[in-house]
Amino acid sequence: MIDSWSKAIYGFMSRMGFPDPIHPALVHIPMGLIIGAFIFGWIAVVFKRERLALSTRDCLILALISFFPTVFFGLMDWRHFYAGQWLTPVIIKMILAGVLLILLCIALGFSLTGKARSTGALVTYTLCVVVVVLLGWFGARLIYSSKPLSGGVKPTELAGEKTYNAYCAGCHPRGGNVVKPDKPLRSAPQLTSFEAFLTLLRGPVAPMPSFSDKQISDGEARNLYDYITNVLKASDGGETLKR
Repeated sequence: MIDSWSKAIYGFMSRMGFPDPIHPALVHIPMGLIIGAFIFGWIAVVFKRERLALSTRDCLILALISFFPTVFFGLMDWRHFYAGQWLTPVIIKMILAGVLLILLCIALGFSLTGKARSTGALVTYTLCVVVVVLLGWFGARLIYSSKPLSGGVKPTELAGEKTYNAYCAGCHPRGGNVVKPDKPLRSAPQLTSFEAFLTLLRGPVAPMPSFSDKQISDGEARNLYDYITNVLKASDGGETLKR
């Protein structure tokens, strides 16, 4: 049931011209509100501004409300783009999300009971920001875990690197395979020809998700193939040169 809903939602988004993950578009809402609560809370204490204490409360309420759809679509993206694989950054992000929910509830409790400017409240606001930073860090590690290309590479390979970072690097950092380490992508037999590679993208073996031409067009797939075969394989997946 969940998978059918997921396919329907992402299919609709692709037809609307948005084939990308939904979570990154939403995650900035609670993050921004939490940072706002942190700033307003500290200013309210330092400069004794009661009005900003109310702003802190409002930010926390909105952050808590937006937290749930953000997490929901994070889980949807995980199932759709990463086939529900328990990757280390995903596990850490889930734990941090739980911690953040607890901290948000505590912070809102301080605010609603008139203790928005207490030491405990300020510590909680600060911890919320720390967790938000860590969530952003591990989110970036999930997507951008491969290293940048060197200068002098072909434009098609640069374009292929962007596609790789967006769709492949989470499960195949630097051409490896976090799900099946003994079967790294850089030595996959499907890399012998572009046709075989394109077939793999469109109809892979589980748990790898399939990528339609709405997500990765044939042209983008060609650039992706060039990047994998000319850069990742050439570097043996270990190091790509710095720009």
